[in-house]
Amino acid sequence: MTGTLVNAWTNPTDITTPSGYMTLVLFSLPIWPIVFTQQLLYRAR
Repeated sequence: MTGTLVNAWTNPTDITTPSGYMTLVLFSLPIWPIVFTQQLLYRAR
């Protein structure tokens, strides 16, 4: 995350723009509840 911000700050012409980063975040959002649920179920056993 920090690397993306630093890269976007030092290299403005890079494709890794905030909009592209937000698209990546939105794309990975459905994965996080699954991961957290798996962790909680694993610890509950």
